[in-house]
Amino acid sequence: MDKQAREAREAVKSMSFLDRLKHFWYYNKLKVIVITTLIAVVSYTIFQLVTAEKYDLEVAYYGERGFTEEQIESFKQYLSENIEDINGDGKKNVQFTVVTYTQQQTINEYGMAINQKFMMELSAGTAYAYIVSPDFYGALNSESWEGIADSVLELKDSKAYGEILGETEDERWITKSVYEKEQGKEENKLLHNNALLAENALRESE
Repeated sequence: MDKQAREAREAVKSMSFLDRLKHFWYYNKLKVIVITTLIAVVSYTIFQLVTAEKYDLEVAYYGERGFTEEQIESFKQYLSENIEDINGDGKKNVQFTVVTYTQQQTINEYGMAINQKFMMELSAGTAYAYIVSPDFYGALNSESWEGIADSVLELKDSKAYGEILGETEDERWITKSVYEKEQGKEENKLLHNNALLAENALRESE
């Protein structure tokens, strides 16, 4: 340690506690801010992962109809009564996402964006159950998506669906297949099974 460094060290030692804090902050404030920010971000991310609600079934609706909050909650309740608690938290949590559009919107940028979102969700395997209008079913039924669905239910024949969300003439329930890339994950198989259980419940209410 050179003479200048020793003198600086001695000068700091002779400072009062408050002066030492001021000295430390003056030379290290950038490091403190960066480290504190990183700790906050990591802590928040961990908190989000730990407290995030885990769903036993995720259903995505793509169609022209809108639903009231009461209808959505009633439908989620109906589905939860017919599936398994796959994560062992003592609850059967159902997520029901509603994406609506109109025939006019299918030809503009908004409609194109919705169609792109639908395709991306299918490709990523975001959910295992979809309720779709003919426009989206047509995309599913094309050669490029052959084999993507394990089964299809015409919801016009489901009494429970009609009573809860209103009768429909052309909406269908699609249970997505377990993709090859998902085969090794037990959770994916359980989510897929719950989608089939929910479909069967709707089918049996015909």
